[in-house]
Amino acid sequence: TPNRASDKPGDPHLNVATADKPLTLACLIAALIDPESPHPILCLFGEQGTGKSTASRRLVSLIDPSPVPLRKPPRDQESWVTAAQGSWVVALDNLSQVPDWLSDCLCRAATGDGDVRRALYTDSDLAVFAFRRCIILNGIDVGALRGDLADRTLPINLDRIEESARLTERQLNERWTQDQPRIFGDLLSLATELIRRLPSVRLASSPRMADFALILAAVDQILGTDGLTRFAERARTMAEDTLSADPFIAAMDEARIDFHGKAADLLIKVTPDEQGWRPPRNWPKDPRMVTSLLRRNAPAMRKLGWVVDEGEDRSNHYVIWTAIHPEIGRKSGPQGPYGPQTATCGCGNPLLAPQSKQRGICESCWLKQDWPS
Repeated sequence: TPNRASDKPGDPHLNVATADKPLTLACLIAALIDPESPHPILCLFGEQGTGKSTASRRLVSLIDPSPVPLRKPPRDQESWVTAAQGSWVVALDNLSQVPDWLSDCLCRAATGDGDVRRALYTDSDLAVFAFRRCIILNGIDVGALRGDLADRTLPINLDRIEESARLTERQLNERWTQDQPRIFGDLLSLATELIRRLPSVRLASSPRMADFALILAAVDQILGTDGLTRFAERARTMAEDTLSADPFIAAMDEARIDFHGKAADLLIKVTPDEQGWRPPRNWPKDPRMVTSLLRRNAPAMRKLGWVVDEGEDRSNHYVIWTAIHPEIGRKSGPQGPYGPQTATCGCGNPLLAPQSKQRGICESCWLKQDWPS
């Protein structure tokens, strides 16, 4: 609870570390007061017996009470739409993996999703489903997430509960029945104060979930916490996990890539020239797959200090990629990530690619300009 949160491990209601409590509170308040903005996907991870399902039930009961607070993972897109369109909070219990189709569905639902189907008992009428949802996932380990999903998730690790501190389900329910009215009242009081302060909150920079970051900053102001720093740390950790799981990005990291050119040339440069080498699973088979991989992972790579820029050779009409390893950028000078002598574009991006330096404008701004046909 906002005013009486326990700092000790094994809290029977919400077994999270003290540093993660402002993140969880911000998720709850965002779900209560901001139905129009994208919401981060709250992920509760922990080993067996850390109270993942119990914590998920408690969170759902505070913002969207339901006789069935937890859902089993959907088997396909149709069952996902059926589960998601019927409630404000969708909590998936005991998730063990996130296939690509579910990853896409979760991303769309967090920022605004929809589906069109043929209406039942008709030949041509359509049934339209449009929704944005608050999503809670829990599991021991769901493996590496795709970059676009990782960018929307908020992982919370649950503390291990000692056997001497473990309570029975009946004891947990009795305590919750007794404490829930006070907890909900404290949550509404915090939400009221946050609404009052929110218009004056300013961020030095806006992350992917900018609306949520504003709410988290307001929570920090009210409670004297440092949730924004924790939020940035979690985003960096998720980016590291995502990139380390991709064999092509990992090979780029190992080779300390400093590249400017076509995707086909990058594929040749990164592929080991060793007799008997076999490409691992998910290794790009052609330049088009390299382009797709870089576009999907570019935000996560930039979080870790990579320079990733997509441009175009206007003479030959093909895509040009710039990929510079973080260590190469840091060696440019002692001050700042790219050194004091590195030129920058008007938007603030460093000009590290040869063509960008020559033009004095980064590839992103170059592509945004209006050119005569």
